[in-house]
Amino acid sequence: MSHKSELVISREQQLARLRETTGTPERFVLDFACARHDRAFRVTFARFSPAQRFRCESVDKAESGQATTIERLQGLLRPAEALRVRTEDVDISTVSCAWCAAASGWTLCAKCKTLICGARSSGRSFTCRDSCGAHFQTAPLDALDAARSGSSAQLAIGRSQKLLPGKGPRK
Repeated sequence: MSHKSELVISREQQLARLRETTGTPERFVLDFACARHDRAFRVTFARFSPAQRFRCESVDKAESGQATTIERLQGLLRPAEALRVRTEDVDISTVSCAWCAAASGWTLCAKCKTLICGARSSGRSFTCRDSCGAHFQTAPLDALDAARSGSSAQLAIGRSQKLLPGKGPRK
């Protein structure tokens, strides 16, 4: 278990106060897709302080093309653009599928590395969109690797997990 120094905690508190007064939240972007319609979209999450959970700020349905695995890994190698976010810090229930409106849960696909709506899944049995074709049993997810807002990186790398609205990671 890592412990933050007093200097780091003080800096985070100062940054949080600055964000609240200037109205500039901390943001990151994740790739999502509809399992039923096989269409992608991007979601921007935001929060003003570490005491808050990230919530959906905006949804972009413009399909600019999903990143390849190589592009995702290159994004991880650019630390200024990559951000690791713990799943308990993200309120995923604030996102409904942009294409089919499913809000029954999200799974990070182990194959295409995109958060997929639960329109074709049941319980812990996951079925991805047709263009991916993955089928597996979900498992807990501890963290997501995301792209900072404004970055060209497209990331969502981690172990697959079914996320239920309002309940965080499923056990």
